[in-house]
Amino acid sequence: MCTFLGLMAKTNFTKVEQALEEGLRKMAISKLSDLADIAAGIGSSAGGENKKITATKRDLIKKIRLNLARLEKKDANIYQKLKVDKSRLEETFSDLKNLSDAEWKGLDDLKKTTDSLITEAFPPESDTSRIEKGRTLHKTKRFNVNDKWLPL
Repeated sequence: MCTFLGLMAKTNFTKVEQALEEGLRKMAISKLSDLADIAAGIGSSAGGENKKITATKRDLIKKIRLNLARLEKKDANIYQKLKVDKSRLEETFSDLKNLSDAEWKGLDDLKKTTDSLITEAFPPESDTSRIEKGRTLHKTKRFNVNDKWLPL
């Protein structure tokens, strides 16, 4: 009688355990993010469809803030060009729960105008110019030398 216990291969579960740990970490981060949004007054404690709507509205506010910050670095008078009062806009951002549908529509229009101004101010780089920049960069590139290091 032969036993196969000594001949069986041992199963290594480290990859599965790491994937499970990473998934649990992502779930914990998203839960903490939702709780922070609820505390800030952006999100709501209700789940379902209402949560999806608030997430899109939260993304809208983030995009507007990002666009305005980028445009303000390029042009300091961006608020005058957009005909928007900066302090009133910040008050609107701080009190998102009490905004009406018309105000949300206005914020959506503001996002569209800032998106168009971003594309005008920062035109996308063409593929050929990106390739030429890479060629000039890699002409004198040395192997295993970090770009941030100063030459000796």
